[in-house]
Amino acid sequence: MDTKVFLRHAKTRSYYSGWRCWTDDVQRAQTFESPDQAIKRAREEQMNLMEVVIQDPGKETVIPVLKPASL
Repeated sequence: MDTKVFLRHAKTRSYYSGWRCWTDDVQRAQTFESPDQAIKRAREEQMNLMEVVIQDPGKETVIPVLKPASL
């Protein structure tokens, strides 16, 4: 299967490419093994306005990354 998972800034539309690095080229973006891993990275680095992008051949699914609720 050719599914790819990325993190993307919802406002700038730039893709995460590594620690504090961003790219407009999806080919240079970091890929994640799962949406959960992408969400974990966004939260670890305290990123705001992020979304997980799941690309399948002919289809793109976008999931907003929400901040966890405070306990």
